[in-house]
Amino acid sequence: MSQYVIGMNPLDNETIGDVMYRRSLDYARRGILVAATSAIDMAVWDAKGKILNVPVHQLLGGKKRDIITPYATGLYFREEKNLTQALAYEVIEYKELGYKAVEMKVGMTIE
Repeated sequence: MSQYVIGMNPLDNETIGDVMYRRSLDYARRGILVAATSAIDMAVWDAKGKILNVPVHQLLGGKKRDIITPYATGLYFREEKNLTQALAYEVIEYKELGYKAVEMKVGMTIE
């Protein structure tokens, strides 16, 4: 994806996003393609903020709150002999990293 947008003006972030979107129409638009497009989009917003000397949150419409409580995403259901113990250890790791909340993913399918 980068070969299509390198050299474009980061101030034209909407155009860059449109170019990436149009170039992805023939593909499934998931997985590594979406991850790469997202990474480029974040880099463009960051560059635009640096050029204009404003934080990205201002470019995106302004600050909505003073405090944000981050949370860990994990605790995925998986085939494991002692899943309960493994998940407990994982929660302890998140707590030691300073997280105060965890989003838990459950199940392998909707059923």
